[in-house]
Amino acid sequence: PETIACVLWGTDNIKTYGESLAQILWFVGVKPKPDSVGRINKLELLSLEELGRPRIDVVVNCSGVFRDLFINQMALIDQGVKMAAEADEPSEKNFVRKHSIEQAKAYKYLKDNLDSSITEIAKMVGKSRPAVSNSLRLLNLPKEIQDSILKNEINAGQARAILQKKTTQGMILLWRRLLKEKMSVRKVEAAASNSMKRDKQINQIENNIARIIGTKVTIKNNKKTKKGFVKIHFDAKTWDRVIDKLKSIKSDFE
Repeated sequence: PETIACVLWGTDNIKTYGESLAQILWFVGVKPKPDSVGRINKLELLSLEELGRPRIDVVVNCSGVFRDLFINQMALIDQGVKMAAEADEPSEKNFVRKHSIEQAKAYKYLKDNLDSSITEIAKMVGKSRPAVSNSLRLLNLPKEIQDSILKNEINAGQARAILQKKTTQGMILLWRRLLKEKMSVRKVEAAASNSMKRDKQINQIENNIARIIGTKVTIKNNKKTKKGFVKIHFDAKTWDRVIDKLKSIKSDFE
């Protein structure tokens, strides 16, 4: 099966020493990774070869007792699902990754048609509020990028990194670069972050120049040629004032 539903009960988890939790982690294809003193707060992704089967997507419904008493275990499930969803594997071998967009659409249906909040949806499906929120964010991507996730060209982690770009054009340009350069999640995040810093610097320079000459200024730069231009906006009413200001600026440097 591509998807299995499980119920987590607080009492059963105590009696069996976490047997139900272990089953869920095994379905997803991750295993606990103890630290130096034996505590379990991290997971390790099992390879498909070691697993010997596809990764199974799991819908978890947990009781209130489990949710309230076993916060760390809930975090482990969330961590395991994220690791599986972001694994660079074919969708026919990783149903967690395959269902990323489908899950997001299901959450949106619950939110829009059943008037459910993100917190309520998280409780219904047994996932953390951030996990549901991150899935819904994928629907903010342009359709071609959503299709790219379904086609197994990019994973959910890369898609969320693309969302750092605030414009549709910016997302598409970064997505195309990702496909061309086969970028990892970390590289996509770095590219988006660097671009945002550069845009912020340019905006600051535009604002400073505009404040000096008293009209809107736009700076355009070409990343490939490393060339660009400065555009000064004016109309018939502001033309003389802009020219006078530019002349005064020139005289200050002479």
